[in-house]
Amino acid sequence: EKLRLLRTIANGLYSLHSIFKLIHRDFHSGNILIDGTGEPTIADLGLSKPMNASSDKNAIYGVIPYVAPEVLKGGKFTKKSDIYSFGMIIWEVINGCRPFSDRKHDEYLILDILDGLRPKIPSNILQELIELMNKCWHSDPLKRLYKYDDIVEPSVVMGHGHGRRTVRDGTSGTCPPRIFFVPDILRLNT
Repeated sequence: EKLRLLRTIANGLYSLHSIFKLIHRDFHSGNILIDGTGEPTIADLGLSKPMNASSDKNAIYGVIPYVAPEVLKGGKFTKKSDIYSFGMIIWEVINGCRPFSDRKHDEYLILDILDGLRPKIPSNILQELIELMNKCWHSDPLKRLYKYDDIVEPSVVMGHGHGRRTVRDGTSGTCPPRIFFVPDILRLNT
């Protein structure tokens, strides 16, 4: 079930922020591994930093569609920038393809994102999920989702496979599969 997957990812992000006091700084679907039972694990914490650490000046990390606008402008990574990334992950899980997969990931996409461009949400998506995505990827970090329990309960089915795969691989769209074999760094069912 897609919603269960998203809830578990949200719980993992909450743990990363609240328990481990880390900002991921490269949070995208390729860094979420799915095991043979369908359980997700947040991986690749190589760019993560403690919340109170100073930011690398003028350093931008990540995959463009998942990087928050304030970071694209040279601002600091925060838990709100990870939440922006989570909004893009929601869109990807629901739609089955990476955000802006039809566009080149270049300075023009960055400028469009800074101007407020977000992936198009199909009309058949449940209103609760539309609201959740909009709360997560709001341009103003102060208006972004701040409570992880804001994820609602609509039923959306997601198939499960076997072995280790990423969220990206578990979607049904036309995105090419990408598999990452990274040790389980942070189990999400805490």
